Amino acid sequence: EELEECAYLLKKFDCISVREESGVEMCEKLFNISATHVLDPTMLLNKNDYVDIALSNGTIASPGNLLTYILDPCLDADYIIDGLVRDGYQLNKVALRVNPTKDNFRPRQVSVEQWLRGFYEAKLIVTDSFHACVFSIILQKPFIVIGNQERGNARIDSLLKVFNLQMRKVLSVQDF
Repeated sequence: EELEECAYLLKKFDCISVREESGVEMCEKLFNISATHVLDPTMLLNKNDYVDIALSNGTIASPGNLLTYILDPCLDADYIIDGLVRDGYQLNKVALRVNPTKDNFRPRQVSVEQWLRGFYEAKLIVTDSFHACVFSIILQKPFIVIGNQERGNARIDSLLKVFNLQMRKVLSVQDF
């Protein structure tokens, strides 16, 4: 009943857009409607727009050059991040750790401007977040995305495919 109701309501729209390739197929199969795969709205602004935001409102320089943005803490993320810092890779310390992987670490709250500055100044980003991938791409920063089977990978996979960056995704420490 819910699928029928959703299909009925979706057909009232002139156009449906989705951020995943798989969403196009779902709309066709489940609702018998056409949908268009589009980029995330955060990609409507260009690099300079985000740099201007990052450097505004008195943001301060980041203390390091590795940005980690992990939504779902896991041991694989811990091992990858610790290994990158321990083994060099020209990364002197974590610049900004959002939603930390370590139980005993409490993140500091930062403004959007400061968050963007962390991306702008990073030499490398390690994440499991779709939007962290987006900002890494916009700001032309190298990144590693740790695939999250529980949360799902459809949006990240679609994004990486559009930019031919599938090699940036790892599923485990062994993958890395």
